[in-house]
Amino acid sequence: MLVQAHSAYEYDNSYVADVQNGSGTLRPPYDKATPLFELAKILNVYLKFSSINLYAAARGQSTTRGFFDRLLDALGAQRRMRGWNFPNTYDRILKKQLLLALSELPFVSESDRRWLFADTARSLWTALG
Repeated sequence: MLVQAHSAYEYDNSYVADVQNGSGTLRPPYDKATPLFELAKILNVYLKFSSINLYAAARGQSTTRGFFDRLLDALGAQRRMRGWNFPNTYDRILKKQLLLALSELPFVSESDRRWLFADTARSLWTALG
């Protein structure tokens, strides 16, 4: 895999892969997401999530907590970050997208929230401060 061959570089996968099953909903125990969870083995891979992932995680038998707990268990908050998915997330302005993400993830610890919403991006793009 290309990212493994270049392990000195961090790879920002723009968004969490589409792990929906054929009916358009996620299902616990999220077997279709196994390739996504296996990215945790590649230490230089970082994943963003957006409102689109929040919507998918709340459909069908899935829950936002169930899916995001599994993602955080696999990759940790230090390798996950909030992204905007512009222009694909067009149903609300950026501020409301952020508020949605904050409201959908109340179960995430304060420390992990800092990583998801700020510190992971700061660690990759040091010019952000």
